[in-house]
Amino acid sequence: MKIGRLIGIVCIVIIIGIVAYWVLPWRSDATRVEDALNSSAAQQKPVANGKPEAGRNAEILSPRSALSDASPIYMLDLVASTRQLDADLMLRANAGDIEAMDALLILSIRCNPFWPSLDDQDHPRHELTKANLDPGSSEYLERARALAKMTAYCDRPYAPGELRERNKRFKEQLAAAAKNGDVVAQAALFFEGQTEDEIVRAFAQTDRAWVAENALSAFAIKNGPLAREIEREVFPETLLYDRQQINLIKISASQWLGCQRGRPCGPDQFQQLSNCYFAVDTCVSMSVTNHLRNQQLSDYQFMLMQRYLAAVESRLGRRG
Repeated sequence: MKIGRLIGIVCIVIIIGIVAYWVLPWRSDATRVEDALNSSAAQQKPVANGKPEAGRNAEILSPRSALSDASPIYMLDLVASTRQLDADLMLRANAGDIEAMDALLILSIRCNPFWPSLDDQDHPRHELTKANLDPGSSEYLERARALAKMTAYCDRPYAPGELRERNKRFKEQLAAAAKNGDVVAQAALFFEGQTEDEIVRAFAQTDRAWVAENALSAFAIKNGPLAREIEREVFPETLLYDRQQINLIKISASQWLGCQRGRPCGPDQFQQLSNCYFAVDTCVSMSVTNHLRNQQLSDYQFMLMQRYLAAVESRLGRRG
């Protein structure tokens, strides 16, 4: 199976499962791997297409970056550590900020394996040992680098039971707000329970990149009458039977759209680091759009993705 297709399947599973997850805390201790990283990571310089990507750290802010009016969802991908961000988001969530609640739930999904628990036998740091890699190999060093970054990102300790209780509360509040017509809450739940027309309307009217991205993902997953009509217009008839490839293209289109509309998509996003560490993807540091263009999709699939996006922008805009 091609790496691109595997990544597409992973993306689809994440998108569908994000509504139903239940978080358990874990213990974080990557000292041994970080020691290996510190001793030799300087020898490795991740590149994109053979050249270092300009400004690769330009979007990474300090942990104490002021949130003010910034999007909580975007802030998740603009910090290298989430300890202070977690506290800031909690203030906003407790004040009723729906997007902050969603950001905290997303953070729980990302950092679940790295947070403290009484037993660390399943901590991700053991993955390198299981992989049986040469500690001096480039693959080991890159995966150790990814682990160190993810561990530094997930640096907020929690008391036993703290996450379970707060996540339950936030999910209930999101569900209630979505039921009452709050589009941001509906987007946080990937428009579960909304009709295709409601999803199209949200896509057409929102000025938030992540809401548009989630709406397009939900539009693709629901695959209602308009979605199937666009598929018949865009994809060759022979491809319509290859749902795996079509879903890969459509989910990639959602990610591309989010980046084009202003969502943080610089190098070393958490999902890219995770894919690198767990060997789902190659460990090449590049922006999300470069990854989609050069790693996830073939030239032919990328062309179809652009055609699909043009049809979506035209048809969904008119319907909205």
